[in-house]
Amino acid sequence: MEEIELLKNKIKELEDELSVFKTKEDYLNTGIDKVKGIYEVTRQNAEKIIFKAVSFAYSFKEELTLTLKKIKSNPSNYEEYVNELLNKNSHLLDENIDIVKNKIQEIVIKIINSK
Repeated sequence: MEEIELLKNKIKELEDELSVFKTKEDYLNTGIDKVKGIYEVTRQNAEKIIFKAVSFAYSFKEELTLTLKKIKSNPSNYEEYVNELLNKNSHLLDENIDIVKNKIQEIVIKIINSK
């Protein structure tokens, strides 16, 4: 009879242990699902930012090319063309790096919030 009680106790212990493992598994699966969701949002935001950065780089390159063509065709207005380019892009060409960082952060936030 004592052996049956020992086996019942052992079964109960194993059932309790199994219950703890199931709870841990559920907790981990929930955490994994949350991390996957965060990853997906982060990946999408990174794609948007990279796309905008590449678009900006090409646009800026085109503006530089156009400015150089203007200067080549009319060198006497060199300062006017350069100032025009600098004024148009002053938000990213500021001498104070903190101002540039803040402006880039604002742009990134706008990109992330746009859907």
